[in-house]
Amino acid sequence: MKKIIFTTKIFILLSALLMIGFSSCKQTVTDQKGTLLYQVPRALIITTGKDGVGNLPEGALLIMESFISQGTYTRIATRDALLDEDYLAQFNILVLSTAIGFHDGDREQSLSFMDDVEIDILSQWVYNGGVLIVGDNVGRNLRSGVDRISLYSRLHPDNWTLSSCFGVTLSERKLDGFRLKGHLSDKLSGELMPKLPENSWLLVPDSLLNSNTEVLAFWEKDTLRFPALTVNRYGKGLGFLLPVSRLLEPSNSGGVWNTMQLNAFCKIVLEKYYERYSLKVAFSPWPYGAPTALAVSINCDGKFDNCKEIMQFLKAEDIHPTLFVSSSFNKKIVSLARDKNFRLQSNNYLRTNMRLLSYSETVFQIEMNEKLWQKDFTGFRFPFTMNSYWGMLYLDRKNYSYDSSIGVDHIESYYGSLFPYHIPIFYRGNYQSLNLLEVSPMAKDDYSFFDFLDNNPNPTPEKIYKKARLFDAYLQNFFKNICLPRGGMMVYLGHPYYSAFNDTTLMPLKNLIDTANHYGAWMTSLEEIASRWQIIDDMKIKVSHDKEVYFIDIAMPEEKVLESAAIRICTKPVKVKAKYGSFKIDSQEEEYVITFAARNKQRLELFFE
Repeated sequence: MKKIIFTTKIFILLSALLMIGFSSCKQTVTDQKGTLLYQVPRALIITTGKDGVGNLPEGALLIMESFISQGTYTRIATRDALLDEDYLAQFNILVLSTAIGFHDGDREQSLSFMDDVEIDILSQWVYNGGVLIVGDNVGRNLRSGVDRISLYSRLHPDNWTLSSCFGVTLSERKLDGFRLKGHLSDKLSGELMPKLPENSWLLVPDSLLNSNTEVLAFWEKDTLRFPALTVNRYGKGLGFLLPVSRLLEPSNSGGVWNTMQLNAFCKIVLEKYYERYSLKVAFSPWPYGAPTALAVSINCDGKFDNCKEIMQFLKAEDIHPTLFVSSSFNKKIVSLARDKNFRLQSNNYLRTNMRLLSYSETVFQIEMNEKLWQKDFTGFRFPFTMNSYWGMLYLDRKNYSYDSSIGVDHIESYYGSLFPYHIPIFYRGNYQSLNLLEVSPMAKDDYSFFDFLDNNPNPTPEKIYKKARLFDAYLQNFFKNICLPRGGMMVYLGHPYYSAFNDTTLMPLKNLIDTANHYGAWMTSLEEIASRWQIIDDMKIKVSHDKEVYFIDIAMPEEKVLESAAIRICTKPVKVKAKYGSFKIDSQEEEYVITFAARNKQRLELFFE
């Protein structure tokens, strides 16, 4: 096997192989004759979660949002997925990190502990066409706890088959004072990481196994230079080896890269995935390729008259909100909701902190609310939006569709998600990824601005107006500067007493609805968002080519249909055919959006000049 050995001398070979990103829409359709086939990428991020009750580590959250906003459906799962070869085959991109927060550090959960069987499955998955993104120390140790480096001194194909995926052998080296430098793109250029402190021992590539391995960044100090961040083509797939997992965590939470750099890295990964295909097909999660989505949810507590007023207001705005109810509210709302086609979901039986409840008491609370309202709820919001391990575990067992409790804050921190995700939970060494979706509401609700009304039912108009203006500014900033640029969803969380206290307190919600309509948002409900995401989770899109025709083939369960599904391409076809139903082509900036009904065995034929 041909190797390129690295020494402590100045390293200049292969520096020309640094990858430079390119615009995804500067392309022409000029594939050679013959069939080229790929799946519109689906990504999988392995994490047991940050806190055991469904919150994602900031890095996993931002990578997920970045991939989805760039047309790649992304799912969260726990490490048991790595042993399921059929499940892994459904995905094209896999992210494995040992950064703090991705896993709780237990040997059964940490990705630094892997047996040879797990590593061999990953290697074969890459060889078959997968794109593997790995941080430092993934699979370094056996599950028994034995360090492979201590056992073998070097990681190479004979003792660590991932070595072939990345095209390198690895050994441990002391890198005190070294800096990470490279040029991956305009936003990832120059010094990519601060100088390493004393006693920094890291795994470093000490040889390249073939000429396919690209060195994207180096460890540098004075005249010394060692490979650090590499990408290698292995079989039909790619292996990205990162020098430290902290690159995948944002700098404000102890990581290295900022959000723009993380987004730029995800873009590079997708560009490498598509680089052998002249037509890039990306998936848009919202109907008709809508740029964002807005749903309204109301926690029904307080006075019935306020609830009636806000429901009349929302009906006039043609908004169909989700009303979360508990035992503390008047059941007359059932007739109002039925008349106005609103959805009722559970806010638990009593307003209590469910994190303090046993499993038995948790079950009692959830079941009692269903019996009280005589309804099989499909959505849930924990009281005070304080979710619990036992609560989510039981909701999943009851086949609830979604929870909506983990508030989104992308202004002061990274908390909650702009897209739905499958909730990971863990407790005392037990972990699992649920079928239950998290559909996150905004972190700051109307109570955050109008709480003074609790102790002052007759405030001055000036004070109400001042607080309403602050709430309005918050909503507009969140929608325009957080939600819209990322193409995510915004779930308004309100209460009848605060939002509908008077016309002034209703103003922020009215302005938000007007703004969302102006920007062409999908005006929807939590139920529609959750239902759509569950269908998308089961859908695969494959692209093949024969002469001047490209085929877009849909595979999904027979009983499921995704109405107004949308794909994005950068070159306008001269003709389009659909096997089932009609289609529509729209121009959005530099892209073309094709909308159609996605169902099993649906085929689009795209003709180009």
